[in-house]
Amino acid sequence: MTEPHKITIVEINPTPLAGMKINTNLQKNEAVALWKKFKPRVKEITNKKNDRFYSIQDYDHFDPIRFTSETTFDRWAAVEIEKGDKLPKGMEPFEIPGGLYATFVHKGTVMDFSKALYYFFSQWLPNSDYVLENHPHFEVFDHRYLGPQNPDSIEDVFIPIKLKNK
Repeated sequence: MTEPHKITIVEINPTPLAGMKINTNLQKNEAVALWKKFKPRVKEITNKKNDRFYSIQDYDHFDPIRFTSETTFDRWAAVEIEKGDKLPKGMEPFEIPGGLYATFVHKGTVMDFSKALYYFFSQWLPNSDYVLENHPHFEVFDHRYLGPQNPDSIEDVFIPIKLKNK
């Protein structure tokens, strides 16, 4: 599917997370290695709030027109936690800022995901009443996520936005 079937605007509260990060780009494609390092250690997080996983892209300033496979950003593998500062060694706290997010459910492979993002940034966003907000972008995975190459994988996508001229 190249077009997200339903984009919804939601307002979220700040969300405390714990996880691991790497500074990377799409050309290096280190996400799989990060998840392989993080997932076995999740059981060490004693204040985990639920069974969802967060894949976060934290950009200095995301510009879809200038973004290339060589653009660097921090990629996080994380879980939501109850507030608190007791984290396992090698893990860091991270908080997703509260605010408005455009969200949609993506079903499909990683290749389909890039097509959905292309639609979002080239069609939906320019024709909406919104512009990007300078907050992290993220996806939420739960039991519906079956892997990056599985066409039946489902994930919830969140892209930070704000009203134009605000």
